[in-house]
Amino acid sequence: MAKVNHQTDPLLRDLDILLFPAEEIATKTQAELLKIQISFGWGEQWGTFDIPNHHLPPGRFQRAGHRIIDFRAACEGREQLLKSIVVLSCTLWLSLPPGRGTFIAPTTHLGYLHAIKRLVLNTISCGRDDALWNLLSLDEVETILGHSSRLPAHLQALQHRGVIPQPTFTFKQKPHEGRRKNVPAVESTVHQTQPFQALSDELVAEIGWRCIWITKNLASVVVDTFDLIITNYAPESRSICSRRSLSESAKKFLRRRASELEPSQPLPIPFQINETIVTTSGGKSTSQLTWPPKHLQSLFRFASLVQAAHLFLIGISGGARVSEMLSMTCSGLIETSDGSRLQGRTYKYAATIGGLPRDWPMPKIAADAASNQIALARILRQYSAAMRIDVDSNDLWVAMPHAHFPPGDPAIDLNPQIDRLRSIFNLDGFITQSDLRGRKIHMHRLRKTTGRLVGLALTNSVQVLLDLFGHQSVDTTMKYLLSHADIADEARAVAEAQTIMFAKDALHNHSAGGGRAQKKLEFWENERATLRGMEKLDAQSIDELAIDLTDNGKYWQLVRPGVLCTRILGEIGACVGSALDIDPSNCSPSCQHRYEMPMNKAIVDQTIERIIAHLQFANESGEAMAAAQWEGQLMSNLIRFDDLKEKWSKHPTVAKILTRPA
Repeated sequence: MAKVNHQTDPLLRDLDILLFPAEEIATKTQAELLKIQISFGWGEQWGTFDIPNHHLPPGRFQRAGHRIIDFRAACEGREQLLKSIVVLSCTLWLSLPPGRGTFIAPTTHLGYLHAIKRLVLNTISCGRDDALWNLLSLDEVETILGHSSRLPAHLQALQHRGVIPQPTFTFKQKPHEGRRKNVPAVESTVHQTQPFQALSDELVAEIGWRCIWITKNLASVVVDTFDLIITNYAPESRSICSRRSLSESAKKFLRRRASELEPSQPLPIPFQINETIVTTSGGKSTSQLTWPPKHLQSLFRFASLVQAAHLFLIGISGGARVSEMLSMTCSGLIETSDGSRLQGRTYKYAATIGGLPRDWPMPKIAADAASNQIALARILRQYSAAMRIDVDSNDLWVAMPHAHFPPGDPAIDLNPQIDRLRSIFNLDGFITQSDLRGRKIHMHRLRKTTGRLVGLALTNSVQVLLDLFGHQSVDTTMKYLLSHADIADEARAVAEAQTIMFAKDALHNHSAGGGRAQKKLEFWENERATLRGMEKLDAQSIDELAIDLTDNGKYWQLVRPGVLCTRILGEIGACVGSALDIDPSNCSPSCQHRYEMPMNKAIVDQTIERIIAHLQFANESGEAMAAAQWEGQLMSNLIRFDDLKEKWSKHPTVAKILTRPA
């Protein structure tokens, strides 16, 4: 029996309909197949699949033209071909290919349906009314769909398991196989551009500082301007004339306000903003957008720019997928003890219809962007309400005025807004890497950029990205980390630079630090000063000493926040096992190579205070074993900083332990 897709379970209306092996689908009559189609929730029209909105993530999947696939017109009256399509569609939904987990996502199956329609349109010319698998070979399927489609592999798996009835998709030898076997393959010199590469550092920096400026300076001004228009010029009736009245009043207000503000209160924008205008003849012209806007259309362009800036900052901070971004609402920004988080839903690995709730950590600038975006989305919905247009939505990302969407309606696709930033800011010149030139910016590239930056900056980047991206497999996360050809060299260079930076900081501030290595740092600094005939090393000499001690960043290691290991190759420490295996988790305060950074002193001080309280309680309760454990913890923390040991040695409980005979 074929492996059953567990996502079917919540959709069933009649369980008995599907109590059969998937291999038997091909034997069902048209009436039985229609019942199965209805049970899946795919509509009641034979040959037309209507995937429900609530089965799909927000965004482009919600469009009727994307989620409704009509095979009747494509088959041109060929009933046997149409039935084979329904059989194949149901079989693909119920039967999983090897290595695909326990379910097929509705979006994946929707992609299958669109691929099948392409196959049908390419086979209609043969004129035969036959099952689809009798009209094509798997090689032809791959040729039509391309190698990126998952459908050929799924069809091949179904064929091997006997799920598709005979005769099945036939294998045909590819024309180039079996010829010129002795001729060596010529390696192509054409560079294949990959569309999902991370953005270059230069492009991220140039877009990033502009988006930060917009978030801090422009966003609130745009919202306030809309608020003034709504407050002063909202019409009282719902008539078309009233809506036009608001639009005309807004234009007059903006012109008057522009003339008043320009001489006295300008908002100097420190970068160029290009405005592309479609002319009456259908052409395009580009001009510079300046504040204050002189007409309503320019104000909405500023609103669109503000939303795109927020989108960039939040997208690159959390690395969310576009469907996850579209699931965010205006009530999703929450404050926790660990900082701000933005709530949404995830769909890709969710085995339930409608996805699963999750949240993303937001740094301060991203939290500010989210707060500003909430205000922008709400004011645009208020504008539509003032125009007497009902917008029933709480979505965070909204549509701008369009023939089909009023302002404040849920956004359908975020990728074009992200890509526009490059042309708006005139940044094509900063795309220097050949594999990025000419490619669009979209949310998945921001996700790859987040993975690359985290991979370069953090030693525990795999675990961080595993949690941030919501991956179920480390292999998937590693693909993000290694998606750039030079990532390994970059990571090594960054790690070495970080090591040298930590060493410099330790040498500059060792007098305030702790650990047994603190005396070593003092000795090394004094020794180098003596050799150079200096009373105290200057900044350049300390930098050179840091490079020498770490062998240009190859040795020393930040084993945990605030703890630096100064061990070099060949030295023995607490972390070195019997087989000379290095295990940083064994790092001990008693190790001669351990240096405690000053940033840890306050934390250690609080820790000692809590340990003493627990120790006193254990002694009073007569719990000798617990008291012994707390004593061990106390001694381990006392030796981390000499001045803390001196401070707490005056405490009666600590003094009693320190003066106790060995």
